[in-house]
This record gives sequence, structure tokens and C-alpha cells, in this order.
Amino acid sequence: MPRVQHPGDDQREYAAASLLRLAIAAGGATVPAFPRLTLTERARRAGAQCLTRAGVTEPGATVGLVPAGSWATKTWPLSHAALLARRLQDSGHPVVAIGGPGEDHVLARLSALAPGTRTLSAPDVAALAGAIAPLRALVGTDSGPRHLAVAFGVPTYTWFGPAHPGAWTPDEPRHGYWRTSLPCRACELTACPHWNCLPSLSVDEASARVLEHLSHWQRQPARTGAGA
Repeated sequence: MPRVQHPGDDQREYAAASLLRLAIAAGGATVPAFPRLTLTERARRAGAQCLTRAGVTEPGATVGLVPAGSWATKTWPLSHAALLARRLQDSGHPVVAIGGPGEDHVLARLSALAPGTRTLSAPDVAALAGAIAPLRALVGTDSGPRHLAVAFGVPTYTWFGPAHPGAWTPDEPRHGYWRTSLPCRACELTACPHWNCLPSLSVDEASARVLEHLSHWQRQPARTGAGA
């Protein structure tokens, strides 16, 4: 099921819509392509425990920052992420850096470069969801945590270089992004001999863009349910 529905144009179909078209072709029901998740009570408790361990006392005022990613080429330099964390804290936004398995060293380095930044690693996806749902916003790498934030109505702001924002960003202004202007953008390469796309997105402009985005969008209340 191809994602590109406009050959020759710099457009991509949102991944959720592609998957739903596949499901409809297999006999599934037609539903909106915008993802929504219900936060279970178990996940809420597990997430709250993760936030407490991280030292996050005001989740609703805290911005989550994702400094790493599954591809090295789509990840902002750590020095950039650390400077952004400092700018956010200087502007009155507490910051918690969120990492996945094997990324504890990245979180530790970020915390050392940006004192005051909390760090959070969840034991499983349910706990990660519970920790993200109450946050003020989530910024950084296009990633699993970012897609969870989208599904919980948490405002997001994301950087794009080798990945195409149209494929991974819903058509909803609560979820902003900034992409490189290099002609090789959206190359989908996981390794690159020059890798100028993400480093060229400056901290000064990123900070201004993120703070402007935060000034316009608040998080939506997380839904809770009785599921597993």
C-alpha cells in the first residue's frame, strides 16, 4: 500500500491514513485517520510513578524533550538539544528528557550539559504512555514518544531531515515541525556521508519556534478507561 499518492510532488500521506486504507481494503470499517488512545488506570499509575522517580512534580507545566532516535541521521545533535533544554528552562518551562532502551547514556549526558533537566526511562510502553499523557508538550526527534503524545492530544514540535514530515505528522496545527531546506531532505537514509540537515537547524531558531508554538497550544485532557 503506497504512501505517496502524489507522484512528482513533495507530499506524503500520513502513515496512519495509509494503514487505515490497507485495513479498509481488507474489509475494515472507515474511521478517522487521526489517532486517539485511551489511557488506562494501570498505565496512568505506572506513568505517574515514572514521573515521580524522575523528579517531575508538575507534569502539566513540564515539556518532554526526546533527544535520541532510532536513526542517528534523524536525531538533532545532543549539544543542540541541551541548549534548547536550557532555553526552555530559562523561559519558565521545566524539562524532562525522555529516552528508550539503551539511551540512558544520552539522557545522562544531556542532563550534565543542561543542569536541571530531569530524565525519564519507562519500563514499558504503557508506563511511557502514562508519563507522556499529562505533560505540557513534547518536542524533539520524530519518535515513538512523539506519536504517543499526538495520540493523547499533547502538543508537539519536531525536527525533520531525512524523514518526511508529511508521512509522520497529522494535519493538525497542535503538532508543528521544522524541516531542513537542503535539496536532499526526505532522503530516508539511515547513514549519510555529509549529514548537514539536522545540524543546520539552529538552536536559536528552534527555541523561538518551540516557544511560539507553546504560546498557542495547550494539551488536551487525557482520556482514561478501564482497559488493560
